[in-house]
Amino acid sequence: MKPAGILLAVLVASACATVKDAGTPLGSRENPVKAEMPPGQRAYLSRLRCEDAAPPVYTRVGSFGDGPDGDIIDGYQVTCPGSAPAETLIFMDMYHGGHVETRAVPGFTIVGP
Repeated sequence: MKPAGILLAVLVASACATVKDAGTPLGSRENPVKAEMPPGQRAYLSRLRCEDAAPPVYTRVGSFGDGPDGDIIDGYQVTCPGSAPAETLIFMDMYHGGHVETRAVPGFTIVGP
C-alpha cells in the first residue's frame, strides 16, 4: 500500500472508532476508557477531579468480561467523599498500548495529559 493509502486507512479507522463511541458515555460498559495496562488505568483515575476539584478515591471492583473491542474490561468504583459525583462505576479497557485518554468521564473533570 502506498503511503497516502496507509494514511487514508488510518483516518478512516479513526473516524469509525469515533462514530462507534458517539452516543455512549465515556467510561460506560459500551465505551470503556482506553488505557495501557494497570498503570495506565491508575494514571487516568488519578487525573480525574471531583466537583470540588479534589481527586476521587478509587478501587478496582474486578473484571467484567468482554468489552466492545473484544478485550476484557475492568470496573473501578470511584467515589468523591463529600462531593459529586458521590459514587460512579467506571469501566476501563487496559489493552490499548500507548493510549492516554484526555477526556473526562461524565461528572468529572481531568487534569494534565
